Amino acid sequence: METGFDGFAEREQQHPLTNMPNSQPKVKVSYMFPEHPDHAFPAGELVTALVGIRNEGKYQVSVQGIMGSLNSPRDFGIYVHNFTGQMYEDVKLAHGEETTLLYRFMPDASLYALDFTVALTAFYTIGDIEAADTFFNQTVSIVTGASGFDLQVLSIYLMLLALLAAPLYLGYNAAVKAGLIKAAPASAPKKKVERGTAKSGSEEWLQGMHTPDKKSN
Repeated sequence: METGFDGFAEREQQHPLTNMPNSQPKVKVSYMFPEHPDHAFPAGELVTALVGIRNEGKYQVSVQGIMGSLNSPRDFGIYVHNFTGQMYEDVKLAHGEETTLLYRFMPDASLYALDFTVALTAFYTIGDIEAADTFFNQTVSIVTGASGFDLQVLSIYLMLLALLAAPLYLGYNAAVKAGLIKAAPASAPKKKVERGTAKSGSEEWLQGMHTPDKKSN
């Protein structure tokens, strides 16, 4: 699976999100989700993150890229899927400099509307020192579009409907047996209607109807 960090992964002989290096205290990373400040991310759609990186140290910082993953909210070690990494070229920050990077990721379209943990990590170097900062690691809500089919919500609605309908049905039967109300009368049998044959050439019943033209084969 292509991650966008393939060259980096080949050098490390492992996935970039495995055994990551420590962050550096003089590098400050911030973030915001301008389109989804409530952390409700739509399945199958791009989510935009603005990532700010500031160098408060005296040595130059070289930003390599950003990558993320979607994990189980109960066990972070269970990966649902990784987001494609974004590499950045020539992003170098001297002392006191800062930059804002655009990172976009997409939760899989097949996800149900449930809570997951999203982790986003920025990778950078200071000289020969490699560093990584997981600047976002929180529980988010995956939501489906208006046309999405949420099995979890549907099952809850059906269960509530069944719980409400059962007492009403039992109460109705009890009231009928007690003579408090009368049972609904059975429908009367339908009378047999004799259908005759229309007179030849009579088309009065076709008036006002749109009849498609029939083409011969």
